[in-house]
Amino acid sequence: MKSKSANAPNGGAEKTSWFSWQAGLGLAITAFFLWLAFRRIPLGDLIGRLKEVGIAPMLVAISIVLASVVLRGWRWKLMLSPSAPGLRRRDAIAATMVGYAVNVAIPRGGEVARAVFLKRIARTSLAAGISSVLAERLLDVVSLCILFVLTLAFYQHRLDEIFPDVGRAMFFAAFAASAGLAVAWAIGRYPERAAGLVRRILEKVWPSRAERFSVMGENFFTGFRGMFIRENTAGVILLSVGIWVLYIAANWAVAAAFSSGKLSSLSFLDAAAITVVVAISLTIPAPGGIGTTHFFVSKMLTTIYAIDPAEALAYATLLHLSGVIPLLVLGALFSLILRPAKTAPGS
Repeated sequence: MKSKSANAPNGGAEKTSWFSWQAGLGLAITAFFLWLAFRRIPLGDLIGRLKEVGIAPMLVAISIVLASVVLRGWRWKLMLSPSAPGLRRRDAIAATMVGYAVNVAIPRGGEVARAVFLKRIARTSLAAGISSVLAERLLDVVSLCILFVLTLAFYQHRLDEIFPDVGRAMFFAAFAASAGLAVAWAIGRYPERAAGLVRRILEKVWPSRAERFSVMGENFFTGFRGMFIRENTAGVILLSVGIWVLYIAANWAVAAAFSSGKLSSLSFLDAAAITVVVAISLTIPAPGGIGTTHFFVSKMLTTIYAIDPAEALAYATLLHLSGVIPLLVLGALFSLILRPAKTAPGS
């Protein structure tokens, strides 16, 4: 008994240390990229550019960002249909916003947080929620690679100046994500069989936990299934296209807010290229993309379009704020006002 009680604090200390290390690394990355982005821009020039921004286009951009989250929550509801057929769309949307809010503090922490929050407010399966988020992320990577290919002929060599060997990296990302989706499809088609395999293996090595983990495994594998159900396929594809179109439109609207500079002349295709850069910058583990978005977007604008550095940084700053602040506020609000469900969806 003594040894168990002695080990428990050590385990807690190890987890605390790991989270502290992760948070410290994220803050260090953020500080480094913020320094890179702001070090050569006079504060007065930046403020001057921000004062020229139009309010109406920024409100449009924020509205488009919120619409993209609505579509993302709707898509997630479809993907969860096998495990939670009675799930309400508004609950999936609220949980998605909570996840975005958590991502501002903990890189990628929102992916688990939204599955946990959805379980709390709608009594969904946590395992299925996590696996569906994983499948969704694989789909996002494939979608990003497709968008990159569409802009490749116009921007590849110039994007190489910002992200060296970006074409090769995108190829490997597309290959890995496609392979992951193939595995998810194979498992998700027959979750019972996959769970049965897990049970048979565990019965030989850990019989006391075989049944428990096989049930958990079946829930987890079921989370992959929703993306590949025939009646969901068209909806998932259309919503995925809609999500990326809205991302591009939001970035384009922010550019339109700078009516007196070169940014207002950028095309929708230019906004698509900016969206690719934003998405790539978000793969770096900085909380909420703070710093990485500022640096890489402003560098792209100055490198490819010869836009004034202060104007480019002002754009990157507003682009980031328009995508973070509304979701942070709404995510925090939903986490406070939504109460745990008493029954499971559809019961």
